Amino acid sequence: MKKGIEKAAKPYGFWNWGTGITIAIVIAASLMIFLVYKSMHVSFDMVEKDYYAEELKFDDKMKASRNASELSSPLTVNETADSIIIKFPAECIGQKLEGTLMLYRPSAKDSDISLPLMPDKEGKIVIAKSNLLKGLYQLKANWEMSGKLYNVEKDLFVRFS
Repeated sequence: MKKGIEKAAKPYGFWNWGTGITIAIVIAASLMIFLVYKSMHVSFDMVEKDYYAEELKFDDKMKASRNASELSSPLTVNETADSIIIKFPAECIGQKLEGTLMLYRPSAKDSDISLPLMPDKEGKIVIAKSNLLKGLYQLKANWEMSGKLYNVEKDLFVRFS
């Protein structure tokens, strides 16, 4: 070496382009591995077990919804401290209703509740909150009355005091 010429010290120590690129690739690969791991633990249950057959019934469902909208008043849902009260329109009171009432919980299929449609003399169905979890449910009421089909779907958020 020549006298008087000294090698300049690196201002950033070990850091250079190669180090930066290597760290970026390791972080990106770690993120991808984490996302794959998380996606393997996500539940992806279908909304309907046989969704294709349900889709073929869509026109009938739309007619039933139109029939329900032509009733004198809509199906009402009220919440009390310890129960959910579903009230049917006046023309349903005293009639023979055949159908089902389903409380569908989109976040967990194990929490779905299906009941036979049997309103009392005042046209009410009372569901105890002790059977439900806090959160969103979709109320699906399907029934037949006097040879006509009816369908009502409403969102219901269950709260506990």
